[in-house]
Amino acid sequence: MSTQTPQTVDLSEFDTVYRLEHEARFTAARTRLEVDALVRVLGLQPTERILDLACGWGRHLRELKRRGFGALVGVDVQGAFLEPIEGVTLFEQDATRLEFEDAFDAVYCVANGLFADPNAAARVLRGVARALKPQGRFLLDTSNRERLVQAGTTRSWRKAAPPRAELAPLLGGGELPWILEEAHFDLRTGAQHLEQQRIFADGRCQTRRLTRFHYTLSELSERAHAAGFDVHEVYGDWTLAPYTPVSPRMIVLLTKGQRH
Repeated sequence: MSTQTPQTVDLSEFDTVYRLEHEARFTAARTRLEVDALVRVLGLQPTERILDLACGWGRHLRELKRRGFGALVGVDVQGAFLEPIEGVTLFEQDATRLEFEDAFDAVYCVANGLFADPNAAARVLRGVARALKPQGRFLLDTSNRERLVQAGTTRSWRKAAPPRAELAPLLGGGELPWILEEAHFDLRTGAQHLEQQRIFADGRCQTRRLTRFHYTLSELSERAHAAGFDVHEVYGDWTLAPYTPVSPRMIVLLTKGQRH
């Protein structure tokens, strides 16, 4: 039986499908729920200067702007994600190398995927501490490591989520691919290895591999203290339920301590 070597495609097409899936999964209702929690937990005020770390296409920034928050800044390492938002300042910048100092009252990072190497968490936390004003607040949302460990190796096979009507033109008339995902958690290193394959109707196949490091609450707290933060609250999801080992998320509220 002969096999056909999958064709390769440029990453712009990969990122287009990623965006379509992102927009389908992170609905307007979900964004409103998350922004409700951000405003409540961070105690955000309309006049405060606020940073969205790894802002992507800016769904939280748009909702905050709609609610009357005026001093909004977003940064993302992917410049292609940074679509202009009226009244919002955007920077193409690596979150592990932030260039701000004493600039913000509050910072948040939702669906954190920044910890791509064992030292990234320390760099991100130190950079945010520098960027915050004294007594500034930082909300960090990340996957719950305890739950990832329990899940072990997971596999899923699905059709890419259909886009909203206004995003359909991004497909250029093409069909959505089938997606095969596999995730494996390495107990030795604390790394989750992800592989996603996308198979298109014309036989093309795209593969992307990612590694992200995850921490227990005590490990993250230790790194936060080393960067100059105090840990105040921990939640398990965006309804602000208490954090437990089976919570889907680990949402941590940190404040910049007196010593920094």
